[in-house]
Amino acid sequence: MNDFSDHHQDTIKELFNLGMGRAAAALSELLNEEVGLSVPRIEFAAQEEAARRMSSDGNRSVAVRQSVRGGLDGNALLVFPRLQSFSLINAILGSDSRHLDTLADTEAEALSEVGNILINNCIGIIADMIDSGVQTSLPEVLQGTPLDILRECTVQAEGEKTVSILVIEVEFSVAKLQIAGQLVFLTSMDAINRLVSRANAQAGT
Repeated sequence: MNDFSDHHQDTIKELFNLGMGRAAAALSELLNEEVGLSVPRIEFAAQEEAARRMSSDGNRSVAVRQSVRGGLDGNALLVFPRLQSFSLINAILGSDSRHLDTLADTEAEALSEVGNILINNCIGIIADMIDSGVQTSLPEVLQGTPLDILRECTVQAEGEKTVSILVIEVEFSVAKLQIAGQLVFLTSMDAINRLVSRANAQAGT
């Protein structure tokens, strides 16, 4: 389902492409590895459809969530297939996690750090471009099926009824580690309209 114009899509792609460029540079510095990015894919989708697009191993995903408020409202998710999340954790901690069903506290903290770096770098440059302050919550690690994770994160701002979610999907890969993840942003159509209007005003269009 796609309820926004080509102009909206182009504006959103530009914003998140720049945001993820900064985020990838920060992740590259943390891991001391080159990080590759895909071109953003945008879809306004129902929960079930969005869940099918999310990374999973055997229908299990691990995500870092941060809520965003201000000029950009929604929930940002950094999503990994469950097993690949352990590969990333091992690279950060220099450990050899055994792929247990539940992350240990130190492993969850390491993944939260990655999520915090990526999400805040991405959101920060977007906030700069629309000349608007934003606030992000502390990162929270979620585990479960993609659909369960999305159900926890669906945005419903005051006065808005959200029956669909906007998925802005950007895949990044760390070649030597064979890790691929996604940044998924869930928000309402009203919030996207406000974001595009702010971006156009700053651009003088």
